[in-house]
Amino acid sequence: MNQDPVRYQVGDLVRTRKEHPCGSTFWEITRTGMDFGLKCCYCGRHVMIPRRVFERAVRGIVTAEEVAAEKEELDRKARNRPKHLQRRPARQEGATRPASPRASTPRPSTARPPAARSAGPRPTRKPNDH
Repeated sequence: MNQDPVRYQVGDLVRTRKEHPCGSTFWEITRTGMDFGLKCCYCGRHVMIPRRVFERAVRGIVTAEEVAAEKEELDRKARNRPKHLQRRPARQEGATRPASPRASTPRPSTARPPAARSAGPRPTRKPNDH
């Protein structure tokens, strides 16, 4: 009854039970061990999940042809969506984000000025008479 565990390797393509918000269910394994590194085959998002969660979520290993077929299907569906719901293009490797216009404006200081100390003696606590 006890099944042999499936040995996953870096570079394997797997199908998950739940789909990613981009619509894909195919992932490439980028790291193995106690945690698994996965890269979405459609949008390129990289996630790390514990081995136990990974083994429950994965249906099995798939071929590159299955991934290509699903990618074409998702692209076809994306073209039929309204413009405001279409997927943004993935950033290129090494590309940097444009600087935010707010990044160059200095932020106001939130630090309070130090409290003025009195020159007199420190107040002493009186013991409670219970």
